[in-house]
Amino acid sequence: MKKRTVIILVLLFILVTSGTALGASYFHFSNQAQTLPEEVTLAGIDIGDLTQEQAKEKVLEKINNWLETPVQFSANGETIEVPLKEFDPIIDVDKPLEEIFVKEKKSFFSLALTKKANASEGASYDLELTWDEEKLSDTLKESLASLEKEPVDATFSINNQNQMVIVPGENGH
Repeated sequence: MKKRTVIILVLLFILVTSGTALGASYFHFSNQAQTLPEEVTLAGIDIGDLTQEQAKEKVLEKINNWLETPVQFSANGETIEVPLKEFDPIIDVDKPLEEIFVKEKKSFFSLALTKKANASEGASYDLELTWDEEKLSDTLKESLASLEKEPVDATFSINNQNQMVIVPGENGH
């Protein structure tokens, strides 16, 4: 009877210890599963080892810096700079990040067995950039109005001495 009690206690100890170790491993690897593998990039921005929220913040920060970049337009020696954000580009960050996290998400067991989710290390993804063509056209017309010059037709007139005076035309741009 005593022997049976000792065996039960040893088995119980082994089960509790194994359960604790498995729980701690699950907690460790489940936290690791919420981040992307190393060297994953979105539009050239390194988002490896980041959570989805951290990746979104980093990508949006880079996009906002990029949108401040001026685009230069020149005509006849005059240059106009217009920040890219004025053209109102449409950039969806949420959809690609969701797709990346679904694709790159590793299960607890694959993380535990491979020790590291490195199957997609170095994977590169792109953002889709679109424009509202009407808004883009309106912004270009508005921003570049000072560079626009209407053409002038050549004219002629007859002066008091009965001579023809020709006024040359001017090209527009």
